[in-house]
This record gives sequence, C-alpha cells and structure tokens, in this order.
Amino acid sequence: MALVSAASLAFAALILVSALPLQQAIKAVAVSRDHPIEGVIDLLKKLEGMAEKDGKEEEVSYAKFEHWCQNSVKTLEKAIAEEKATMEKLASEIDAHEKNIDVLTNQIGDLDDKLLELEKSGTAADNERDAAQGLYNEEHQSLLDTISAIQNAIDALEQAKVDTSVFMLAQREVRAVLALVSFKATQIQRKVLQDFSEVREDPASKKRPEIKAKGDYEDHIQEYGFKSQSVIELLKKLKLQFEDDDVAATKAETNAINSYELAKQAREEVKTATGDVKITKEGEKDMAMGDLSAAQLDFNNTRVDLGADSDTLGTTQRSCTQRAAEWQERSAMRTKEREAIETAISILAKVTGVRTEAPGNPMPPTPPVSLLQLSSPKAERAVMLLRAEARAENSKALEQIAVAVEKHGDGPFDQIVNMIQKMIFRLMH
Repeated sequence: MALVSAASLAFAALILVSALPLQQAIKAVAVSRDHPIEGVIDLLKKLEGMAEKDGKEEEVSYAKFEHWCQNSVKTLEKAIAEEKATMEKLASEIDAHEKNIDVLTNQIGDLDDKLLELEKSGTAADNERDAAQGLYNEEHQSLLDTISAIQNAIDALEQAKVDTSVFMLAQREVRAVLALVSFKATQIQRKVLQDFSEVREDPASKKRPEIKAKGDYEDHIQEYGFKSQSVIELLKKLKLQFEDDDVAATKAETNAINSYELAKQAREEVKTATGDVKITKEGEKDMAMGDLSAAQLDFNNTRVDLGADSDTLGTTQRSCTQRAAEWQERSAMRTKEREAIETAISILAKVTGVRTEAPGNPMPPTPPVSLLQLSSPKAERAVMLLRAEARAENSKALEQIAVAVEKHGDGPFDQIVNMIQKMIFRLMH
C-alpha cells in the first residue's frame, strides 16, 4: 500500500505542477521564494527516513526473533533427542524388570511347590511313624504277654515239683503258653509242650519200681518226654527268645524313632531354608515391581514430554518459517517502497527544478516559470490522468485530489498542495 501510495503521490504532484496555469505558478512564486512542491518532497524524504528507521528497527527485532528461533529449535531438538534416548533406556529397563519379575514368579512358584512337597512328605512320615509306633506297641505288648505267660508256666512247674496239687494248674499255664508261642516254637518244642499239657497223671506221683537184683537199676530207669524239668528248660529257652525278640523290636523302634526325628529335623531345616529363600525372592519381586512401576511412570511422562516438545518444535518451526517469509516479503516491499519514494523525489525535483541536495557552490534557484512554460496542459487533462490512475490503483485519495483539481482548477495552488500533504500524513500514520 505504501509503495503504490508513494508512486501515486509522485504522479499526482507531477500532474498538478504540469497542469497549473502560468499565472498561478508566477503568483505562487511571488508569494514565496520556495517552490510549492518542496513541501511534498520534504514529506517524501521524511517518509523515506521513517521507512528506513522502521526497517532498521524491524531488522533488529527480527534478528532477535531469528536468534530466539535458532536457540529454541536447538533446545527443543536436544530435548527431543534426550527424551527419545531416555525412552529407549526406560523401555530396556521395563523389559528387564518384566523378565526379572517373570523369573522371580517362577522361582517363587517352584519354592511353593517344594514347600508343599515337604509338607506332604512330613505328613506322610508322621502317618508312617504313627503306624509303625502302633505296630511296635502291639508287638511289644504281645511279647510282654508271652514272656509273662511263659514265666507264669515256669513258676507253676517249679511249684509242681514240691506240690503235686498244682500240676493241673501248671498244665493250664503250659497250654496258654503253647497258644502264644505256636508261631515261634519249633515242631518238637510244640510237641513237648502239647504232650505235657495232655498227660493225665503226674509222673512224679507214680511209685518207683523195686530194684531186686544188682545191676537192674539202669534197666528200670523210665524216661518221660514230658518231665517237668525238661519243660521248664524249654520254657526258659522260649522266654529268652521272646525277650531277645522284644529287645530287638525295641531297638528297631528306637532306631526308627531316631531316623524319623533326624528326617523330620532335616525336613524342617529344608523348609526353613526354603521359606527364607521364598521370602527373599518375594522381597526382590516386590522391589522389581516397584522399579517397574517407576520406570513405566517415567516412560509415560517422558512420552508426554516428547509429544509436547515435538508439537512445540513443529509450531516453533512453522512460526519461524512464516515470520521469515513475512520478513523477506516486507524487506522486499520496503526496498521497493524506498526506491519508489526516491523515484518520486527524483521525478518531482526534475520536473520542478527543485534541488533535493545542497549544491557545492550555492546559486540562486532557477525560476520555475521556464519549466512551467515547457508544458502547461489544461486542468481537465490533469483530472483525466488523476482519475485514470485512481481507477488503476483503486485509490480513493487520488480520486479526491482529482475532484479537488476539477473544482479548483483555476484556484490557489496551495489548496491542492495541502491535500497532498494530508494524503502523506495519512500514509505516515
């Protein structure tokens, strides 16, 4: 807009100078030694100076903005790179924690299985010990009963030696023993006991035969398989066997108890050690799960930061690119604007003969009459040109100047210059 206005302003000023009647120009010169268009040139120079000043200020501002863009992009790119590296590191940590948790979970499961097996084996050992204890108690009691029965039979037989009235009691005791030792005694031993228990008369009660001749003693000795003394010896022998059996059973039971206690103690030690390991593994798993949660939280937060920084980087780059394009466009426009203003000043100075710079050797200015005499078209021609330019540039300001020229074509030149000054003032503000 500034470029078009400056060019249009110069064009309007040139037309007005060329369209001014000779007598009006002479009158204007008579009023002041300065040419009337010098005000327009001065305003154009001021506009050029302001444009140059604004350009430098904007250049400084844009340099700061460009520096900010470079630093911001660099900072964001560095942050994004660090966030990506952090996410990769955290992803590796998360994977390691998850694998560690899986391993610990399997180990804890194995320890649970081991503890369960130890518990089962302990229960089985307890049941087996209880059963063995029960069998031993039964066997021990049976042996004690048998030994007691044998002792009772021995006592009865010993008494029958001196008191034949208890012979039948002794037989009952022997029969009782026979029932108890039948599975242990040999066939001969059982026959001896059975024969003794079935005899109807005590051999000791029979009268001893009379010995009539010398040498008949040996021939008259009678042997009894059921003699009480032999039965007593047999019973003592059986008693000794059963006592040995009881001692052996007790010893075996004692060994079994010791083995059971040792196995139980070992099992408890293993259970305690396994439980301690399980507690340790569970603690490690809890720590791993805590580390996993922390790593996942850091990963999610870093991902959010990465997304935000990526969005900010994209926005910043687009903003910087757009601002750079606008700066280039304005710089190009400002260059053309200054060129247009300089061209306008040059045209106005050339047409009016006004100097735009102080001469090295000052001389009186050339009267503008000679320039006005070179070309003095009618005001109508100026109006036509102004309106044609207004339509081409779509400028209401030029249209207003054309109306003013048409209305005051023969009026004072100062009114037209005043309108141009106002036009410049509006452009400046």
